[in-house]
Amino acid sequence: MDLSAPAIMTTAGDIIYASGANTPARLAKDTNATRVLTNTGTSNIPAWAQVTLTSGVTGTLPVGNGGTGATTLTDGGVLLGNGSGALVAMSVLADGELIVGDGTTDPVAESGATLRTSIGVGTGDSPQFTGIELSHATANTLTASGGVLSIEGNAVYSAGGTDGPVANVGTGGSALIDHYVLLGSGTAAITPITPGVSGLILTSNGTGSDPTFQAASGVSLGRVIALGG
Repeated sequence: MDLSAPAIMTTAGDIIYASGANTPARLAKDTNATRVLTNTGTSNIPAWAQVTLTSGVTGTLPVGNGGTGATTLTDGGVLLGNGSGALVAMSVLADGELIVGDGTTDPVAESGATLRTSIGVGTGDSPQFTGIELSHATANTLTASGGVLSIEGNAVYSAGGTDGPVANVGTGGSALIDHYVLLGSGTAAITPITPGVSGLILTSNGTGSDPTFQAASGVSLGRVIALGG
């Protein structure tokens, strides 16, 4: 083999290989530090290439080297950190389960009364809250106590027929008489007045007092509605 053949050794780091019987060839060095020497296949000609993770690596890549420390992970399972140990996969969550932590140990999946107890909304099927912030913590806190539903302490509903005040968008009354005409009374409860007998007309005297029902005939009614008389 004539190793003095032209252009065989030209650059530091080149590799000489046999391309055939008594036939030297040169593989130029690869300037990329991540390249490895591989076999190109049936031709047995070496070449530079990158490591193939699917076929060029064996073993399990540990967490310390950026791996998971595991070769398989539960399909759909939530992954939990485990220090320098392999990742821990939780079981797939059942319908209605939530992941709850205690601040120190691994979180767990909970549901039903156990979950409600953990998140502080009672143990029964009806969650219990001391207050609900509707839009702003200092402006719209909804609370309930003794059957009275309130926003920022102002009652909006009272169980058992307790009258809702006008100032809280109520009527001031727990019942309104059927067919009666309703009159405003400032901040006091709405005033119902009876329509009386057939043929009466609701009129005002112009003094600011409540309107009243008047008969639909006669001189007095004509004066009220300015028809003369």
